[in-house]
Amino acid sequence: MTNSYNETEMLDEATLSELERMEKEATPGPWRLDVDWTYEIIDANDAIIGKVVQASEDHDRVAEAALIVALRNAAPSLFRLARLGLEAEKLLESAQAEL
Repeated sequence: MTNSYNETEMLDEATLSELERMEKEATPGPWRLDVDWTYEIIDANDAIIGKVVQASEDHDRVAEAALIVALRNAAPSLFRLARLGLEAEKLLESAQAEL
């Protein structure tokens, strides 16, 4: 699977649609994080679906694992807001073109 999203690009309709498709194919949320030496990402059915391992004491991986879980759980709301933003942008462009 490839991800065509580049963080330097603006989020457009095609990218948003691809992200939504990927979200629908992923393990459904909500996910939660079980913190120990290995940070386990657990789905709504209590199945372990991923692990983030503490590779060294120099860098705490709990932040990365927590971000993965938080973004997965927030994805549907973030996508709705992104769609609203794209629609608002279209309306603004249309209004400016009429001036």
